[in-house]
Amino acid sequence: MDTTITTTITFGNTLADSLRRFAVTTKMIILTYLRARSAIVFGLVFPSLLYLLYGNIFKGASNVAGTGEGQIGAALWLMPSVITWSLVLMGISGSMQLVQLRLHGVFRILRATPMPAMQFLLALVCTQLLLVVAQVSLTLLLGALVFHVYPVLDGWYLAVAAILGGAAVFIALGQFIALISPQIQTANIFNQVVNLATIFFCNLFLPLAHMPDAIQHVGRYLPGFLVVDVLRPALIVGNVAPGTTWNHPLLDLAGLGVYFAALLAVTTWLFRRL
Repeated sequence: MDTTITTTITFGNTLADSLRRFAVTTKMIILTYLRARSAIVFGLVFPSLLYLLYGNIFKGASNVAGTGEGQIGAALWLMPSVITWSLVLMGISGSMQLVQLRLHGVFRILRATPMPAMQFLLALVCTQLLLVVAQVSLTLLLGALVFHVYPVLDGWYLAVAAILGGAAVFIALGQFIALISPQIQTANIFNQVVNLATIFFCNLFLPLAHMPDAIQHVGRYLPGFLVVDVLRPALIVGNVAPGTTWNHPLLDLAGLGVYFAALLAVTTWLFRRL
């Protein structure tokens, strides 16, 4: 009986210590992000400024929503685009910090401390998710206050599923880039490739229907497209019924799951080899 009690208490203390370390580490990373002005501008302010710019340039214009027949205002059409793009920026921007930590041997040092390196990575992920929530909220607020456009609340669960799925994929992609990049400059090149491919080939700011057929066939299966293909009708129409999306909605969400599972498996394997 004494052994059982002792084991239970020890486990409880260990769990409490682990949670305390996790909370302190998460707070430290959040403060680091807040003190890095470039990260705030790039991840939060820049997408919002682009939304304001494009929303005013194309004010009064209309675009086709997905592959459907209806016409919608440009500001409302751009709202899911900006949200999706912010997921990309928040996810891949973390790769730069991870490369610096890896090059300075931080992960190896962590192995000599009570904190597992995976717990530190989880704190990074939680911080990025909080920033995603902030960016999504800011985009919705700008849409309401500046352009007087409002998403349809009926599809909130679909929008949340697409946002969380996209955030998970791009955070995992950022970690993958960090682990395969020998230098920060290399990670920056990979980030720009992902960023530009998402902007030009994922139906965010340039309608994919106007692209050559070869680009359409490839672009519709990129992770950024899978997110916005569900997010746009979810916010604008309130559902993702057939005809409102390019792909089948379940195919989009399943595709995000496949991307995340593959990236998670590869990054876990690479991380163990550090």
